[in-house]
Amino acid sequence: MMLDSVRVGPHTSKSVHRSALTLLAVLSFNAHAGQDDVVRIDLRGDVEVTHRNVSLGDIAVVRDSDDTRSRRLAALPIGSVPQSGVSVVVPRVVLGAWIEKRLGLRAGQIEWSGEASSRVHLAVSRVRGDLIGQRAEAALRAELETRGMHCMISLARTPVDVDVPAGALTMDVRQIAPPAIQDTAGDRFVSKHQSAWVDLRVDGIFVRTVPVDFDVSVFAPTYVAARDLRVGQILDPMRPDPAQVKIEEREWSGRPTPPLRVATALDPARKVEPVDAGDDSMMRVRRPVQAGRVLSKADVEPLPKVVRGDYATLREVDGPIALESRVEVMEDGQVGDAVRVRQTGASDTVVARVTGPHAVEVQR
Repeated sequence: MMLDSVRVGPHTSKSVHRSALTLLAVLSFNAHAGQDDVVRIDLRGDVEVTHRNVSLGDIAVVRDSDDTRSRRLAALPIGSVPQSGVSVVVPRVVLGAWIEKRLGLRAGQIEWSGEASSRVHLAVSRVRGDLIGQRAEAALRAELETRGMHCMISLARTPVDVDVPAGALTMDVRQIAPPAIQDTAGDRFVSKHQSAWVDLRVDGIFVRTVPVDFDVSVFAPTYVAARDLRVGQILDPMRPDPAQVKIEEREWSGRPTPPLRVATALDPARKVEPVDAGDDSMMRVRRPVQAGRVLSKADVEPLPKVVRGDYATLREVDGPIALESRVEVMEDGQVGDAVRVRQTGASDTVVARVTGPHAVEVQR
């Protein structure tokens, strides 16, 4: 055997003793160095955070003799949690692989304690659905009332409760389109069913939008036929004839077409001085209206500046020369329209441009 062939003498014994002491010193140093290089991570089980972006320090306690490395570990980002508050499970083995990849620490350098995995969720606050509904209702009511419309509003259904991240909550109702009565946009407030959209923000950051549905009854002054109105009958909305029409507050919602809006100067809810609109305010009935019925925008039309079968003044312009004559109008027209007219005693017609009430013009 190899060990039997070794000669042992006094010098050999001293040499072996010194070598053994050196080896023990080296082993002791390495063992001490290995203990100092270990990072201790105590993983927590259930963790609630107040921010979506999560770091290792949020879910674990890090102990390390190296302060710089300890701070790097605590600040190590590990991902984000859902805004809904649903928990995310982070296993210890996944964390270990992530730490090794990002910081280069091997598995043997980490001493784990605590839970085998961490369940992390975002702290949330519950916003009551009825509060969202009240906020939307107040905005819709204010929008209608600023335009002289009295309304009855009720929630079609109460919004469900909503979970949002903890923080300063604001509820902003999106701009509600104004009831522009004189154009298509006015039809929006004719419907008995309205919707408002409420944006929820936490600490100024948008979270989600909640739709709120309402049943709405809108009331406003309008013209009501005092007697049967025939086609072609002339009405003056600025100076209504009580024998023709009267002003009453009626429901606007649920009608196929918007009612004819009462002139602002005649609306008792609006403190405005009357304005003389002249012929521009005159209207003509375009279809029969029964007594007691509300006049809609579709029932009337602006009174033409020239009317078929009526007479107008024709002004013929040829350079510096202008001649005027009396003509018969062959078709209705507004200012700017081209209409056919016929001079007295003539068989042919000419085309002239309407320039005003009972006035047409031809440029030569």
